[in-house]
Amino acid sequence: RSSSRGGGEGGVAARTPATGPRRAEGNAQLDITERDIPITIVGAVIVLSMIPIGFLLHAFASTNPIAANPGATLTLSILYVLVAGVVIAAVCGYMAGLIGASNSPISGVGILSVLGISLILAVLFPHAGGDATKALVAFALFVTAIVFGVATISNDNLQDLKTGQLVGATPWRQQVALVFGVLFGAVVIPPVLGLLNTTF
Repeated sequence: RSSSRGGGEGGVAARTPATGPRRAEGNAQLDITERDIPITIVGAVIVLSMIPIGFLLHAFASTNPIAANPGATLTLSILYVLVAGVVIAAVCGYMAGLIGASNSPISGVGILSVLGISLILAVLFPHAGGDATKALVAFALFVTAIVFGVATISNDNLQDLKTGQLVGATPWRQQVALVFGVLFGAVVIPPVLGLLNTTF
């Protein structure tokens, strides 16, 4: 959220001064525009989000060569989504908050993302060929799609939080609403896409 203020500070660094008073006296002692969801809860939600992502990747990795030994591939892929997702969300979110979502470098970081997971798969399966290569390409694109989802959500959230900052809104209320927006989107969009896929 602090990216909407400009300057060289990152979001986490700007939140640090408010952490002490929040822990000591609670949100009530902070200015209304400084009342965020605690970083510990944010971190816990991020880690818990890796569970459904793991199930998605496992369902997608049902063909060889990944299906023959999925443990290492899925573990590294989940860690990659976690690390790359946090970094890419920070970069894209900062740019969206500072300038606007239309100037977010999402295409560039997407290319870096697909290169990163492709290198991981190339190390894990150095002798893959033929249909195995096609399966690995599909898996790499699926992992990249998840990271893209993280990036686009960060763009949307920072745009909303920037607007809230300008009008003096309470950030944690916005953040809760944004979490619900992501959850409802995750529930509604897949069945619609599945229906379109089977219909056409």
